[in-house]
Amino acid sequence: MYINKVKYVLNNRYLSFLAGIILMMGAGTQYMFSTYAPEIKDICKYSQSQINFVGTSLNMGLYLGILPAYFNDWTSGRYTALLGMFLIFTGWFGVYLSTTYKLSYLAMSLFMFIEGNGSSAYYVASIASNPSKFSKKIQGVIIGLLVAAFGLSSAIFTQFYALIFGDDVKSFLLVMSIVLPSLAIFGILFLTKKEEENKPIRLIFDTDSEFEENLLRNSKSDTLLSNDDSDSDDIMKIKYEYSKNEFSTLLDDESPLDGESEPELIIKDKNTKQIIKEIDFWLLYFIFCLSTGSCLAIINNLGSMVKSLDEDNAGKQNHFVILLSIFSCLGRICIGITSDALIKYISKPSFLLFVVTLISITELVFSFIENIYTIYLLIIFLGLGYGSLMSISPNITLDYYGNKYFGSNWSIIRSGPAFSSLLLATILTGAFYDYFANDDNECTGRKC
Repeated sequence: MYINKVKYVLNNRYLSFLAGIILMMGAGTQYMFSTYAPEIKDICKYSQSQINFVGTSLNMGLYLGILPAYFNDWTSGRYTALLGMFLIFTGWFGVYLSTTYKLSYLAMSLFMFIEGNGSSAYYVASIASNPSKFSKKIQGVIIGLLVAAFGLSSAIFTQFYALIFGDDVKSFLLVMSIVLPSLAIFGILFLTKKEEENKPIRLIFDTDSEFEENLLRNSKSDTLLSNDDSDSDDIMKIKYEYSKNEFSTLLDDESPLDGESEPELIIKDKNTKQIIKEIDFWLLYFIFCLSTGSCLAIINNLGSMVKSLDEDNAGKQNHFVILLSIFSCLGRICIGITSDALIKYISKPSFLLFVVTLISITELVFSFIENIYTIYLLIIFLGLGYGSLMSISPNITLDYYGNKYFGSNWSIIRSGPAFSSLLLATILTGAFYDYFANDDNECTGRKC
């Protein structure tokens, strides 16, 4: 009896979701890099291009989290959380040592990459383990809440840094190397395997023949069938057999279906080798890659931008990081709720188009700013757009390619920003800053 209660607690989907939220809170700290980057730059005497490369290495570690994603598909979220714990400790403690002993920017970049890979392990353990445990009707909301916690992380830890440590970046790095790995204990205890509670993806067919045709196409595995109003607990299993001249469906005696019900079928899961052959995959990949890269060009350089426009108020970069994090969080939640609520009227790719348009307009206006106060308004729209992008994109990936290989499929799409951020947030922005900088490696004014 006692053992069964323990198993129930450790495999409860709500506790698993809560553990996912906690892991996401620990995974999103890279967005606060611009808060403490100026201090690291001053202590280690890095140039702007060098500190940009350090920040981009952090982003590349996060977005090139392909190995943690495949590791998660092969094992489970619990083991991936354990992997993330070791990577995050190694990364943050290595950055602390690099700052204390003033190591080269290449050593700092290596530890930042490891730190980012640890964050990616936390991220994929959470997002790949939880959505499939809930009804398809609210999976967008579940993803939105998870990535919202990821986006809100920077606001929380930025306040933690500013109120407790001030400008003592070394102590902050040391404490973070202890606090963030400790969060893995929640994932190790409560994250359950995504295969334990598979739920159907809703497909509506106009005719019985169309249903049978799609059923036969997926005839290698058992199928779940439910009526239109059924919840996750009311789903009944059916098995089907097919030979050359016959098709038979074996139902339980007490079928919940009636004449007004519409059959549903699980979409066949597709792995990475299959999806890279589809044009839809490459469209999503490049849209996500370029949109995220342009956002990171601003996010990673907020500290330098604020200092260039108003050197007397350089500390205000904390305000912008918090503002960005809050509205990024709101964008992730709102797009998840809205896309689920309006799915019958507006497709999820249409939501993606709206989000990309919002980001493009905001980026364009950013190029004309003259004073620091204009950034407040633009950061709100950038946060909403960037957060929505981070929520709707994995939602589309899950809908298109299924849950079984979701971790690895989404990690491939997320790898795009690693390259776009290197080009836009490091090479181009760093080159422009260094070109206009004076002999003291300082640059002021709109051109910076």
